[in-house]
Amino acid sequence: MVDHIHSRVLFASDVVTIFDVCCRAKESACGPKEESFEPSMVIPRRGVFVKHVGSDQLVGDANCTMFFNPGETYRVSHPIAGGDDCLSFHFSPSVLREAFAEYDPSAVCEAPRFLHTHGPLDSSAYLHTQRLRIALNAEPADPMWADESALALLATALRASFVIRGQRPRSTRPATDRAHRAWAENARVVLARHLGDRLRLADLAKEVHCSPFHLARVFRRHAGVPIHRYLSRLRLRHALERLLAGERNLTLLALDLGFSSHAHFSDGFRREFGCPPSDLRRLPPRKMSKILKASQTATS
Repeated sequence: MVDHIHSRVLFASDVVTIFDVCCRAKESACGPKEESFEPSMVIPRRGVFVKHVGSDQLVGDANCTMFFNPGETYRVSHPIAGGDDCLSFHFSPSVLREAFAEYDPSAVCEAPRFLHTHGPLDSSAYLHTQRLRIALNAEPADPMWADESALALLATALRASFVIRGQRPRSTRPATDRAHRAWAENARVVLARHLGDRLRLADLAKEVHCSPFHLARVFRRHAGVPIHRYLSRLRLRHALERLLAGERNLTLLALDLGFSSHAHFSDGFRREFGCPPSDLRRLPPRKMSKILKASQTATS
C-alpha cells in the first residue's frame, strides 16, 4: 500500500468486503505505479483524482463510479490539493459473475472482470453510499442490510455503465420468472423460521438454492421491499402481537426477535407503528385501532 493511502475495513461477509479509503497525496504529480489484484468498484466521496492507464486519463470524482480489474497497472495524480476519500467494494467472484451475466452471458464461465472503466453515479446512489458509510462507522451493521445495500449499489453502477453505452440487461423468460418467484416465496419461509437469528444474505441464499446477488434482486421485485426491510417488519409485527398478549420485558423481547438492543427495537417500533413499545398500553382505543390495522397489512 502506498504510504499516503490509508484503508480500513468497514464490513466483511461472504458477499462483499467494504473498505473506507483515504488518500492524502501531497503532490499533484503522478504517484508511483500501482496494481489491482482483484476486481473492485470504487465510489469517490470527496476530492478528485486522475487514473492514468497508459496514455488514457480517467477522472474520478463524486459523480462517477470507477472500476478496477486484477492485473491492471496505473498511476494516480491529484489535480486539486487535498487528496480524496472513497468507498471501495470487493465482491466475491461468484457475485460478480452473476452480476455481469445479465449483460454478457459468457461472464459466467470466466474470471470476473469489469467491462468498463467507469460509469455515471446518480444522486440516489451517491446518497445510498453515504448512508451506508455512516451506518457502518456508527455501530455494528445488520449483515443482511449491509450485503443488500452493497449489492444494490453494484447493480445500479453496472446498469448505469452499460446503459450510457447503449446496452441493456437481457430480459427474463416466463419460466425464469417463475423460478424467481419460487426463490422469493421460499425465502419468506426461511425468514419466518429464523425470525430471531442474525441472518446473513449468503446463508439465506444457500437455504433457497440461489445466489446472493439474484436473491436480493428477485426478492425485492416479488415482495416489494428488500429482504432486510421485510424481515424487520415481520419481527416488529410479531413484537406487537406479543406486547398485546402481555409481554413486559422489552429488552428480552428485542433480543429474542433478533434486534441488537432495546434502543434498536424501540426506534424501529416507533417508525413502524407511530409510538414506542413502552407506550402501547396507554394509547386510547382509536389510536390502538389504527396501529392494529397497520399490523394486519400484508407484508407482501
